[in-house]
Amino acid sequence: MTDWGIGAELSLSAGRSGDNFGYALAATATGPGNLPLVIVGVPGFDVPEVDSGVAIPFQRRSGVWARMATDLWA
Repeated sequence: MTDWGIGAELSLSAGRSGDNFGYALAATATGPGNLPLVIVGVPGFDVPEVDSGVAIPFQRRSGVWARMATDLWA
């Protein structure tokens, strides 16, 4: 039996409640550099325009999830 629990909590430091952080999610165990990758959809994100939306990639290195340098804009 596997005991599932919260291993990490991803968040958006500049986010607001209407941004809908986590509305969509994609994950792979073999992203760039063969490291785990999660892409979080934020459809209500307001930069560069109101509700323009963004997809934010996070990668796990040495057991720590960190936001990657480049966000994915529509």
